[in-house]
Amino acid sequence: PSKEKIVSLWKCATAYQEANWWWVFFMFESLYLSFKAFAIPVGFALCVLSGAIFPLPVAQALTGFGESIGSTLCYLLASVIAKPLLERIFPERLRALRERAETEKAHWTLFNLFLRLSPVTPNWFINLASPVVGNPISSFFIASLLATQVCVPSPAAAHASTLHVSGISLALPCISPLPRLHLACISRAALDARARPLGPDPPRPRRARLRD
Repeated sequence: PSKEKIVSLWKCATAYQEANWWWVFFMFESLYLSFKAFAIPVGFALCVLSGAIFPLPVAQALTGFGESIGSTLCYLLASVIAKPLLERIFPERLRALRERAETEKAHWTLFNLFLRLSPVTPNWFINLASPVVGNPISSFFIASLLATQVCVPSPAAAHASTLHVSGISLALPCISPLPRLHLACISRAALDARARPLGPDPPRPRRARLRD
């Protein structure tokens, strides 16, 4: 879609959110919890959306608790039905995670933080496999709440990508994983600057001097 279409949709969504604040609040959080509970990887898009329509502290709280509670719901569902599916579809990956978990039993919280901050293993697989490998739910919840909110620069990311929204350019450091607050800040800053022209401000016209 064009820049004008993006801004128009954002204005419409913001106006609806302001007129129906609590409805949008609860529906957004319910949607976030539902997607996370069923291991549907749409957190990136929802985090950008939260920063566009909510104030940043609210967006941070919504995505933080949505991530931790939704992942815990996925953990509970996976403890009932996921073991035979994972052993059939991802046997090698599950075996590797189980072997690593066996060696880290004395440091469950740190191990869970490592899993969340690592770009190698996707979050949906961690949510499904954690109860199968014996990962305790308390350490799992704490890591889900904290690690997904932390900005950790990737060691290999020395360059930056550019986000173009509404006629502005934002330097976006390449990080892994991209934190929820960072995404919310990007979307809010990009849309708030929709009317800001690129480059320096145009010079103001000089007033004619009156002669005596």
